[in-house]
Amino acid sequence: MKNMRNSTSYLQIKFHQLQQENMLKHMTDVVQTNISAPMTYQRFNDMKIYHDEDSIAERIDDSEAFSCSYEMSTNSLEPPQLFCVIKTSNDIYYKVNILCDDSIGMYKYGQWYSSIKLQPLDILNDLYAFDKSALDLFVNAVAVPMIYKDATGRTLYAFITDSWLCRTCQGQMCTPKLLLSLITKLTSSL
Repeated sequence: MKNMRNSTSYLQIKFHQLQQENMLKHMTDVVQTNISAPMTYQRFNDMKIYHDEDSIAERIDDSEAFSCSYEMSTNSLEPPQLFCVIKTSNDIYYKVNILCDDSIGMYKYGQWYSSIKLQPLDILNDLYAFDKSALDLFVNAVAVPMIYKDATGRTLYAFITDSWLCRTCQGQMCTPKLLLSLITKLTSSL
């Protein structure tokens, strides 16, 4: 039996592969020198950093969804404080706390919706300033508005993280519980 490596077809294939490899190396060398430095930016775990407090308040007034965060607490009995992050013109980061009024709230399809407002930020005397390294320690959430407004005309919001944790009426973040009536509706439609 003849060895495959001694055949001319094998040699042709190897030369063709070598030529392709050399050509690709040459192309990447030429292309890399022609490309200017790529535009870089920092990511903070998909966190939205706002420029000022007014941009957050505007989103709330317009009943729009917005990005927020919270810190994991070592005390499991204490509910986490939700906040938005703003970056001032002098590159200092601040937390703008979101105050949830759970006395004005309701469950809708297993999600707790509550009335919210922003705690005013006093940049001169604020204790919530932090640096970039702290941004990776925050858990991100999305504030989702309910279409229905309460009796006072305010929009109610639910808070959901990227791992599907939801805020309860006690302020804790946990997995949502589906109502039995909703489960029976879903199973009966199948």
